[in-house]
Amino acid sequence: MDLIKQLISVKKSDSLPLKEILTELIKYEKLSKSDKFKHITDSPVLQKQLPYCWSAFQNNPQAYWILNEASTIIQTVAQSPLVIFDDLANRYKTKKEREQLSIIGNAANHIQFQYTHLTAITDDYKNENHLILTEMNNDRLYISIIVGDAPNITVYTGDLPLTSEEIEQPVFKGIPVHTYEQDGDYVKIQNISNQGNNDYNFAKTKSYDVSMPDSNHFCYTPIPIQHAGKDVKLPSTIVEVDDTDIQLYHIKRDDLDVISRLILKYKPVSFSAADISVLAKMKARKTEETKAEKEV
Repeated sequence: MDLIKQLISVKKSDSLPLKEILTELIKYEKLSKSDKFKHITDSPVLQKQLPYCWSAFQNNPQAYWILNEASTIIQTVAQSPLVIFDDLANRYKTKKEREQLSIIGNAANHIQFQYTHLTAITDDYKNENHLILTEMNNDRLYISIIVGDAPNITVYTGDLPLTSEEIEQPVFKGIPVHTYEQDGDYVKIQNISNQGNNDYNFAKTKSYDVSMPDSNHFCYTPIPIQHAGKDVKLPSTIVEVDDTDIQLYHIKRDDLDVISRLILKYKPVSFSAADISVLAKMKARKTEETKAEKEV
């Protein structure tokens, strides 16, 4: 793969085909009910019907990156995983290859997707630039509302009970934030997916935002700390959860106290203001050393 050529190609692309790819995935969901249309890699018909999705399988970094993001959005409403996402994961087998495609795919726009609960929508919400996905299952309506333009896109997710009465203007009222306290720390959970897709900040501790990038890891993103009048952002830490605790997580997913205890159990050691000061000094010293080496 010619990475430089791919990067130049991405930078020349001005549009983000999120709507097009989501539209194709809705079409795929219907077609894939037939076995002969499950695997895009084996179906010329799917390849022709879903050109944006198919380009993600053809070493197109932007298409790969946005299809990955679309998979997260789709799974917030879908009741079963789509085979096309498994096929995409199998297409690029090495972690290095997948990371390169993702980095290059988002290089032009540096887009950030923020996932939050429907209850975060305010009463005065007005935004004509949005997409809405819905799915009905077991007397509940699952909803995702995608709002905004690059580089900041917000995805509101959640579900509502269905009644015999027609809901003309659904009102999203708050599920109260669940707070669990332990040993001077706390966990606050606003929204957690019962479908197991929690690759967004669904919980918060004193020092971290918490997500689950996959089924057996917690990702802890430090909340920025003020140092010398500036916000200092530290890298996220991904922690593997052992098999016993993963089983407990899935069995007790409705028990938010259990989830909170697991989050605190695997939480990394927090950085203090003193730690930030030391890191800042180390970075400054490294910069000076690099500058001195160039002058020699």
